[in-house]
Amino acid sequence: SRNRGLSYRVNFLNHNVVISFQCLWKNQSDVYFMDFGCGNGLLVFLLITEGFNGMGVDIRRRRLWDTYPEAVRQNLHRI
Repeated sequence: SRNRGLSYRVNFLNHNVVISFQCLWKNQSDVYFMDFGCGNGLLVFLLITEGFNGMGVDIRRRRLWDTYPEAVRQNLHRI
């Protein structure tokens, strides 16, 4: 139904906001993030580009991952 789709998008947004805030409020060397269900890997790209350590995992590999720098691609994984 329409409501479930909206709920999924809100949960997805909350998931990314929580990871982002946890990383930004701490020292970069103290944080290792794991983004489960990373989708297109944008959050992983942004955080690694900013110097944080971590990885993203998704159920399928995305074509967009190939456009990211090698340092980001090494940290995107399909399960």
